[in-house]
Amino acid sequence: MCRPYFLLLLLFCSSAQAGEEKKEAEEVAPEEAVVSEPDREEQMSKLIEKNLRSGESIWLGNVDDAFLALYKKDSSKKTQGGILILHDLGANANWPQLINPLRLGLAKKGWHTLSVQLPMVDPEVEKEAYLTHFDEAVVRVGAGIEQLKQKDVNNIVIIGHGMGAAVGTFYLSQTPKAPVAALVTISLVGQDVLKPKRQREPAEELSSPDPDAEKTEEKKTEEGGEKLTAEPETASTTSVDEVPLPDRDLFSEMMKIKVPFLDTYAQQDHQDVLREAERRIEIMQQSENLNYSQWEVEGAGHYFRGHDARLIKRLRGWLKNHAEGEGIVAP
Repeated sequence: MCRPYFLLLLLFCSSAQAGEEKKEAEEVAPEEAVVSEPDREEQMSKLIEKNLRSGESIWLGNVDDAFLALYKKDSSKKTQGGILILHDLGANANWPQLINPLRLGLAKKGWHTLSVQLPMVDPEVEKEAYLTHFDEAVVRVGAGIEQLKQKDVNNIVIIGHGMGAAVGTFYLSQTPKAPVAALVTISLVGQDVLKPKRQREPAEELSSPDPDAEKTEEKKTEEGGEKLTAEPETASTTSVDEVPLPDRDLFSEMMKIKVPFLDTYAQQDHQDVLREAERRIEIMQQSENLNYSQWEVEGAGHYFRGHDARLIKRLRGWLKNHAEGEGIVAP
């Protein structure tokens, strides 16, 4: 199982060296499946840092538990604020699908971006293993926000994908006074994903494979047409040891969100995302948040291949209406 990822990594490293002087659209993040766990996360983060072609790498946290974040300064004439980007399980802070296009694309349209590396888990174990790292991921959100504040960015928005969307939601629900102007969740995971397996219904599944993720394909980025090749991680059926885990109620946490909240998902998304789309609307109608809205991206899959430009354009419009800054001076 490791051999395909190893070969893919070699292919990436070779292409990155050959195209070192090409424009930022050639930037490709290596596959996370090559490494995992704290020591492997450090190796992967250093590999991302080494091959970074656009933006600044920053190490946050304490010496013993430092983690990577990628900062991209806004290049427009009027900066609106900063966006904290949180990747999905199995991806990384510079994942070529969705995350890299977001952090580069939004940085051209009035927003500083900071993409935070969330904890990694061994790809050989089930998704439930990530729940033991969930609280650590939430803490990293706070560190990312503090970093943006240190750069004098005062209008901050959180954008999370998949599990990263859940992490951002829990951070805001547990930190209601956080200096965050808005929340955007993309393909927010289902309620059952955050429950320990023993608390789920036997017939429920964590998710179904994304049609986009079933095969390796090439895509052209918005930034110039360079083809990126990546093979998303597939879920493993290897079991994990039973550990005491809290029953995190995603719906209850969503209802605590007071800031403008955009709930975005793909028409061909994971089944756990699609199954609860209508339920999320019902839940938020019971909340006091009048600035909640939901948007389905027609034709898109979980990783939004081929829909990056459309997604970014829609996000820009929504942010203009719900989190417009005041021409903050770029740090």
